[in-house]
Amino acid sequence: MFDDIRPYNDSEIPAAMRRIVADPSFGPVCAFLFPDENPSVVADLLLSCRSVRDFQKKFMYSAIYSIIGKTTDGVTVDGLDALSPDKSYLFISNHRDIVLDAAFLQVLLDDAGLPTSEITFGANLMQGQFVIDFGKSNKMFRVERPGTDIKEFYRASLHLSEYIRYAITEKGESVWIAQRNGRTKNGIDTTDQGIIKMFCMSETKDKIKALSELNIVPVTVSYEWEPCDVLKAVELYESQSARYVKKEGED
Repeated sequence: MFDDIRPYNDSEIPAAMRRIVADPSFGPVCAFLFPDENPSVVADLLLSCRSVRDFQKKFMYSAIYSIIGKTTDGVTVDGLDALSPDKSYLFISNHRDIVLDAAFLQVLLDDAGLPTSEITFGANLMQGQFVIDFGKSNKMFRVERPGTDIKEFYRASLHLSEYIRYAITEKGESVWIAQRNGRTKNGIDTTDQGIIKMFCMSETKDKIKALSELNIVPVTVSYEWEPCDVLKAVELYESQSARYVKKEGED
């Protein structure tokens, strides 16, 4: 039912790893994340992965901490002690950076002895097999962007709502989702009411039950220096006088 949007399962990981190491983008990615490591060593590590957990522990954990080491003076967190490793949660977060917001949360969850979460992944970002393989191997699932066709938008929203509820209540997986469509450009964080309504679409009889069984946990991420600040400033400035249209590949 959810094959069109779900992350990879364990049986799909070996083939995804082979595609990743064979892709021309693999070398440059290795050079950025692990400049002191021979790419063939990283390739062998990936090819040894047999499950999503393998991929996250053997590669993604080190990759995220490599980014933390290169770009920050440290990352801190409060509140994880209130969570239980035996429960699944819906993390609703403000949104500053396409990748880092959810990525930082994953390593912090792991450090606290908590399971990592599945992550919403905008369809506009799923460009090319390399990105798709990396994302879906890292528990990311596809979210369609709103279009102009109201019926198609409704269908996609219902499908997403059903998948989130299925992931949390049946698969036993937590889920990360942004509180609104797209990153906040002006620093004003407000939850889109449509997001809350979307959660209820998969349980229409009892709205209180619809929300309570998702175990919602608000998440706030704050950066001392705003990621992509220059790009966001340009978009905000140009949006004052005309509709801003992103260039191909801008995301």
